Amino acid sequence: MFSSKRSLTLLVVTSTEVMRADCRLGSEVKIDHLARDQRPAQTPLATAAELAAGLSDAKPSQRTVMVADDFWTGVVDLDQRSIYGLEGDELNQMLRFETESLSGLDPMTSHLAVAELAPVPPDIRRFWAIGISGEELASVSTMISLRGGRLVQLAHPIGLASPAAAGQAWIEFHSELAGAFAIVGEGGARAAIAPRSKTSDRWYRSLQTGFGDELPKDGWITPGTEQPETYDGSLQLLESDETIERWIHGVIRRLEQDSTAPVVVPPTAPTSTRVLTRIGTAAAFAAAVACGAHFASVSWTKTSIAQQIEELKEPAAEKKRLEGELKQVQKKIEGLKTELEELGAQRSDLTALTARVDRFSELLRLIAESTDENLVVDEILTNASGMQLVGRSIVSRSPSQLARRLAPPAERLGWKVDAPELEGQNKLTNGGPWKFRIDLVDVPVSIDTSLIPTPENVVRRGGGLKVKGGENALTRKSKIPN
Repeated sequence: MFSSKRSLTLLVVTSTEVMRADCRLGSEVKIDHLARDQRPAQTPLATAAELAAGLSDAKPSQRTVMVADDFWTGVVDLDQRSIYGLEGDELNQMLRFETESLSGLDPMTSHLAVAELAPVPPDIRRFWAIGISGEELASVSTMISLRGGRLVQLAHPIGLASPAAAGQAWIEFHSELAGAFAIVGEGGARAAIAPRSKTSDRWYRSLQTGFGDELPKDGWITPGTEQPETYDGSLQLLESDETIERWIHGVIRRLEQDSTAPVVVPPTAPTSTRVLTRIGTAAAFAAAVACGAHFASVSWTKTSIAQQIEELKEPAAEKKRLEGELKQVQKKIEGLKTELEELGAQRSDLTALTARVDRFSELLRLIAESTDENLVVDEILTNASGMQLVGRSIVSRSPSQLARRLAPPAERLGWKVDAPELEGQNKLTNGGPWKFRIDLVDVPVSIDTSLIPTPENVVRRGGGLKVKGGENALTRKSKIPN
């Protein structure tokens, strides 16, 4: 998965600690820098990731891996008849809905990675999954990009490294989870993960049942975690720098050589229309400069040939040859002049198109036209994936109607409108008013100049814009109670 002789930055976030390791990959993994610090209580994941990245003044690597126990992970069993014929994206989507009740993640916006384990006879397919919310992934990815690095993988720390010899099974006890793992075995890899409980030992029996064999005798235990009384194996405490370094070596080797652990790969952000337009303008300008230089060079060549003709009166054959070359050069000059004029026109068109694209003012017009008297938009926020409309409504169906009205024109402007999220305030008999959020996600789009506001459909009043034939939802007096 990773090529040799390259750098890698590993950011580790647990419930009590943040860690950064800068490594070099080759025939062996070499840790150039390792730093650890405490994680303040109730620190959000994005903030904890920022603390981990800040443990070194150096930029994170262009291959940065984030490992955090904030992510959800678990083992899921499905009847193979219920997923017959599903593979790839279809299977992943099915698993997102199946794990929603376990992970608490939105199946429409979250990211899920799965690794299929050995099946359970007679007809059960077993999957090891990790789930990450879209908001958390975007926040962490943006933070690392701002520091000059690039996020390439995200994973949960449980089950990534074995303290035992290669091929042997191992067990792990974390503060919130416990797991047993075997990478090599008959029929494929095995894994069992169980959420821990302080009031009952049923989770321990569930772990034994899920692993389907006697629990391994070697494993890891994190600081502050209690070992079950009935477990008599040998556990290594993940506390000293020496033990942490051995765990890091195991994690990197696992991610480099093995595909049996689920790992989320961040999606590649699409290039915006504005960036593509700027690239086109720059390319046209560079071509124009090159043609101008070529034109000057050809003009100099023409002058030089003309001088030679004047000097070489004899022999006549040489003079005729030079005159023929002069005619060819003149034809090239005319062709280059025509090409230069065409490039200049293209540059003007691209500049004018860039100046006219103003999809944000058009979005305000669409919001004003699409809202009704039962709804008000309080805020328009920006985030890593696009924009978000936040407002209130006294009728629960009004936000959905607004989203449906916005979807077709917003798609032409470069946004995909997601279904609204509603939160009832229970101040009215019908459960309202409702707070709502509607996400507008950036998507690639071809520029449609017919969507640009024109003097015929927009007039200026009081220093602001008001759309003809529709009430401005951002300035209308609200009928909705706070």
